[in-house]
Amino acid sequence: MILVTGSSGTVGSELLKQLTAKGEKVRAAYHSRPPAARGVEGARVALSTGEGLDTALAGCDTVFLLSGGLPDQTAAELRAVEAARRKGVRRLVKLSVWGAEGEDFSFARVHRPVEKAIEKSGIAYTFLRPNGFMQNFVTYDGETIRSHGAFYYPCHNAAVSHIDVRDIAAVGVAALTNKGKEHEGRAYTLSGPESLTFEQVAAKLSAAAGKPIRYVDPPESEYRQSLIGVGIPGPYADALIELCRYYAAGKASRVTTAVRDVTGREARSFDQFAKENAGRL
Repeated sequence: MILVTGSSGTVGSELLKQLTAKGEKVRAAYHSRPPAARGVEGARVALSTGEGLDTALAGCDTVFLLSGGLPDQTAAELRAVEAARRKGVRRLVKLSVWGAEGEDFSFARVHRPVEKAIEKSGIAYTFLRPNGFMQNFVTYDGETIRSHGAFYYPCHNAAVSHIDVRDIAAVGVAALTNKGKEHEGRAYTLSGPESLTFEQVAAKLSAAAGKPIRYVDPPESEYRQSLIGVGIPGPYADALIELCRYYAAGKASRVTTAVRDVTGREARSFDQFAKENAGRL
């Protein structure tokens, strides 16, 4: 059985959908929202404390590790890795971040210590290191796009090879279900098929939605204040600004072939994503 943590999030919910479509036996760990996917067993887990972890892991030989934006995400995931080791899990696939190996920005520094612990655990592992999600332009920016016709990032029009979450999940499914050692000890740096500036993203969204959508590059202080104004904690706002600086330095523009290499098909284009989501903009 496969245990999927973070099952109600953007990646986790898509992963559940694809695993169940393949007929895999899946247990979904959740904190507050039980899984909606048919045929998926639910297990309530508080990764912040470890409560419910041992019960959720019972009978599972494979784990997908994703904890989301917990206040101390590193500690939560380290707790999950230790529990997996203790319970005899044989395969672990971790959702990490683009550039985790370099620890050049805050989110990378959250994930890399967990990767290191997994490497030392004795569990066969695969790391997924995706670039920014295409879905974020709908999930997080949809409201300002609909109300102001704009989205806002202090990235100085950086080029980023954003990836569709469905492709991340497809690589995750391959790593979780492959019975051989093809994906063991691998770290997949996942991107979409092209690197686009934020102005190019705005142009593609505009064309798909049939209305003008602008990219606005605000001062960092103004952007931080707007994040805090909608309830985002200061430390997380600072982490997002650090990510934008990483983007602005050109460190997220590389295009990789990992999606094609693992799944046998090309990663979805931004044009395809924009067309499919035009009604939500």
